[in-house]
Amino acid sequence: MNQVSKVSNGIQVAEFAHLTGKFATWYDEYPAPKEDRFWTAINTKVSDLTSKLVVAINKSKVISRLPEADARRDAALTAIFSALEGYSRLPIAEKSQAAAALLLVANKYRGIARLDLASESAQIESFLTDLQSDEAKAALKALDGVSSIVTELREAEDSFKAEEKTLTVGKTEGGESATEVRKTLLAVVNDELVPYLNVAVRLDSATYEEVAKKISHEINEANSKVLQRSKKTVSK
Repeated sequence: MNQVSKVSNGIQVAEFAHLTGKFATWYDEYPAPKEDRFWTAINTKVSDLTSKLVVAINKSKVISRLPEADARRDAALTAIFSALEGYSRLPIAEKSQAAAALLLVANKYRGIARLDLASESAQIESFLTDLQSDEAKAALKALDGVSSIVTELREAEDSFKAEEKTLTVGKTEGGESATEVRKTLLAVVNDELVPYLNVAVRLDSATYEEVAKKISHEINEANSKVLQRSKKTVSK
């Protein structure tokens, strides 16, 4: 068989994680090479770094989603104030009085969207707690639609906290960025796994050739995608 090619440096982070994830699967499928402690050590490195890369990718996705989650809760806050101010100007005593009562509570939290993310979360929780009082609940019942906006704020805050928790877990599992982990993993694959596999196939094709063919095919497929992208970029 032809030699296994190295992975192109232009491979995207997510593509590379998918590719090396397959390597780990094939390592489990082919028991014979496992008796080779050098092959096992290299595959352990690849597997561990692939896990770190997946964590880093997920962390970067969460970071990109946090502003969107924060914007949703800010929008809910704005909607609550707008609704209450609108109701307070109505010439209907029941509505305007209920709105005025709620504004006494809400005005303590005016401007919290400008706080840092953690402080804003704390203030939103306090605001939502205040809105659970008997007086606040009675006033909310008098104002059509405001309770649903409060529910939106609750859901937006819960969503933000879920994203924040995922990010915190990602940080504890590894502080390196996806780009940094990709660089380390690429070096292990290209400078250790590929050269070792090419030598191993020449020395013991019966043991290594089948898994080498699978790895070679997938690397060639990945490299082909990189090449196609580069051609499109040049043509533009």
